Amino acid sequence: QNIPSRICSFILDHTQISTTAMSGRDYNGEPGCRTPEELQQDFRHFWDPTAYWHCGGDRDQPAQLRRCPANELFYDRERRCVKWKDWQWTEPQEP
Repeated sequence: QNIPSRICSFILDHTQISTTAMSGRDYNGEPGCRTPEELQQDFRHFWDPTAYWHCGGDRDQPAQLRRCPANELFYDRERRCVKWKDWQWTEPQEP
């Protein structure tokens, strides 16, 4: 191969790797709401602390995006909205 085609191959290979790696970062934390452990539970939205996902009691229903009241953020550890001064960031964890 000549140098320009090697460069193109290199760029394409690394672009594909970067895109694959970033797709995990785009995940917003929406649970499947299919297992008994997920039903009737609230889960953090990975990138918006003012929002959270709620799984109802029916496996056929997708998660509902809900919002915390004004001046509150969803806190993983307590699985509820808390005043912003009581909130701490935690590493996102898949449901």
